[in-house]
Amino acid sequence: MRKILQHFLEFIKSPSDRKLYATHKHSYIKIFFTLFVCEIALTLTTLPVVMLLDQWVPLVYRMEKYHSSPIKLFFLAVLFVPFLEELIFRYGIKYRNFYRWVISRNTWRKYYRWIMYSSVLVFGLIHLWNYDNEQFLFYLFCFVFVFSQLTGGVVLSFIRVRLGFRYAVFYHALWNMSAIFIMGWFIIWIGNPVIDKNKDITLKVVEHAFIDENRATFHIERCHDTIYMIDAKEQFLSHLVDTVFGKGQYKVYDGFYDLQLKSEKGIHKDSLLQELKQELTIIQAN
Repeated sequence: MRKILQHFLEFIKSPSDRKLYATHKHSYIKIFFTLFVCEIALTLTTLPVVMLLDQWVPLVYRMEKYHSSPIKLFFLAVLFVPFLEELIFRYGIKYRNFYRWVISRNTWRKYYRWIMYSSVLVFGLIHLWNYDNEQFLFYLFCFVFVFSQLTGGVVLSFIRVRLGFRYAVFYHALWNMSAIFIMGWFIIWIGNPVIDKNKDITLKVVEHAFIDENRATFHIERCHDTIYMIDAKEQFLSHLVDTVFGKGQYKVYDGFYDLQLKSEKGIHKDSLLQELKQELTIIQAN
């Protein structure tokens, strides 16, 4: 493990596209395990910083429809996206014979540091598109928010040039699959329902890792801005907020939720919004 880390640190200091020829097949497993653990450790160290910044710059993220289905998400995030992203960002960072028509081998070596780190930078920054933030502070600290993708880009570049393209695709798929599993497990086992019950209202909000859109239901009883009942099941938070508070009025950190509200006297939608903001990221759209 120590030799692997030393070799990886040398690559960070002075990148090259020299291939590594392992003497034993299990050496690849060692490299995978070592880099995977190190990347997890680096990601975990930045989480407190991201959580602190989230208090100043609430992150907003709108999910796509394929996120709701575990099968679709697995196909895209674990099978399709890793291959596509490796093809776009890292397939070309190893010198090919036909490159000589554009750039010589010596020139490639001379500027390889810039070539490799440029691909890492673009790979990291393109993940900012996952967010729907527009604040100046968000862009000021953008490198913190995509730190995991930047470190991942360096690790994947190392694997691509040292071990080969298919190993980079496999590592990328393994990382995405692990992230999906951990996030899903956290929501299912750690996430607690939000329950507020008093003499005026009964409110319950439950988060899901995935939903079945064919079973989604949404019923609401309201009179102008006063709401008496909401029974929403298996809904995108963004759709729920758009329906209750007006389309495009607010941005959210999206997820999948059930929401049940009962109030005999009724609750003003602004009061309900404040209740939800205590637990969920909902901010005014510009």
